[in-house]
Amino acid sequence: MKLEYFQFDEKSTVHHPSVSWEELMDANEMSVKNHWFNVEVDARHHVLDQISATWELHPLLLEDILAKDHLPKYEVIDGILFFSLKMIWIKDGKLTFEHLSFLLNKNQLLTIQDGIRGDVFEQVRNRLMHRTGKVHQKGVDFLMLRLLNAVMDSYHVVLDDLTERIQQLESDLLLQNTQVNLFHILDMKRQWAEIRKWITPLAYVVRDLKAESHDYFEASNVAYINELQDQIQNLMTDLELARDAMNNLIDIHRENQGRTTNDIMKTLTIISAIFIPLTFIVGVYGMNFEVFPELKWQYGYLFIWIVMILVAAGMRMYFGRRKWW
Repeated sequence: MKLEYFQFDEKSTVHHPSVSWEELMDANEMSVKNHWFNVEVDARHHVLDQISATWELHPLLLEDILAKDHLPKYEVIDGILFFSLKMIWIKDGKLTFEHLSFLLNKNQLLTIQDGIRGDVFEQVRNRLMHRTGKVHQKGVDFLMLRLLNAVMDSYHVVLDDLTERIQQLESDLLLQNTQVNLFHILDMKRQWAEIRKWITPLAYVVRDLKAESHDYFEASNVAYINELQDQIQNLMTDLELARDAMNNLIDIHRENQGRTTNDIMKTLTIISAIFIPLTFIVGVYGMNFEVFPELKWQYGYLFIWIVMILVAAGMRMYFGRRKWW
């Protein structure tokens, strides 16, 4: 478990990278300034019970926090704004999905991650610590929107990475790289479906958030909700383009498979065509007639071999000139 804490206003910023919940409750007056609690915690950890007791969370809110497989959601219960979504980013070269919950209450913002080390908030942290930008000058409602914007930016990074891999696979397929198989394409399609599953509902969730924004967000910050909607729309467009590109990959793969099969059949057909006259010659001299002048000729055997070699070579040259083989 890790609990990170920021206390900030226009005059100062206090940052505790790791602190216990009891220490914060004993040492800070929560009615003044702005407070951001960022918790990386496993669902079984007792700190969730402490947070629930301090914030007097409704049992349904606690269920939503623990429901890691729940689709993005927005609701207001007992005066607390709740917003959940999946944080998706690339960690150590692997696609990582982490459940993320926001709880906004007056001058306090609580973000709860499901225990995976790391997140996509580093740029926002730096702005708070170095007091750059507008984050430290505004309230926690603006901070929440900036954190959501950071999550959207991470979605763009993930989709850009997926697009690059699709383009690389497309190049390999066009070059008929035999190392590329259908499983590579299907694995990317599975990742695309997982990403789409968590991004698509955000359009409706953010729309609902905007509809009730006047109760929890300053009027000057509503424009940043519009920005979130624009980003989601761009993400949906990128998802559709990625889907079309993956469908093209499957079509190219099938064409390559068909071309390979055709090449094999063409080779076998040409070989069979070359052996047809040779089989005819062998069949003629394999007939059981008593009079075969060539059988008693001293060079008959050599002559037949020369004829068969010349026939095979002639047919090979003919196919080569017609560019059939």
